[in-house]
Amino acid sequence: MVHVSSILVMPIRLSIALAAFLMGCAASDQPRDISERRAEWAAEIATYPPQTFTKDGLRAHYADTTTLDYSVSHGTQIAHLAADGTVYLWYPGNRAILRGEWKTEAPANQSAFAQICFRYGANTFNPVTQRSGGTYDCVNADLYIIYEDEYAKGDPYALSTGRLPFVLDKDRRYTFADIDRQNAR
Repeated sequence: MVHVSSILVMPIRLSIALAAFLMGCAASDQPRDISERRAEWAAEIATYPPQTFTKDGLRAHYADTTTLDYSVSHGTQIAHLAADGTVYLWYPGNRAILRGEWKTEAPANQSAFAQICFRYGANTFNPVTQRSGGTYDCVNADLYIIYEDEYAKGDPYALSTGRLPFVLDKDRRYTFADIDRQNAR
């Protein structure tokens, strides 16, 4: 049995960022599909004000928000990013909220985009990336935003209280509407 204190779950964007990078680098027998996806991503990114992708703009965009993301490897993850730099992660299978820290950084490696970074305790472990916690893991803002399924202002599920609304099923893809229905029971 895995204890919550032994699990580190970076928000989905970290593993997806790697997948997106590898997808872009890997040979594909369907390059048109990849080109179409990249065009869709670029179009989505263009809907945001340019200042969103700066260090301060990214922080302003995410301070006191809750995001929902899904991937096959992690399942649905819901995170409340408090304005004070604390992140409260509701991760599939966990029986407690995982508390960590988040911050934004200026663009790295000549990227046009600032980065959003997350750190969880040194005694935590990410089962997908096979990495221990304790250090910040960062991802470019464009990738973080592209892979975000839903976004809400505030802390609608009171994750910052540390109370778990219910245990998320890893194999189920949730939406905010699903969570609201489940909480109404």
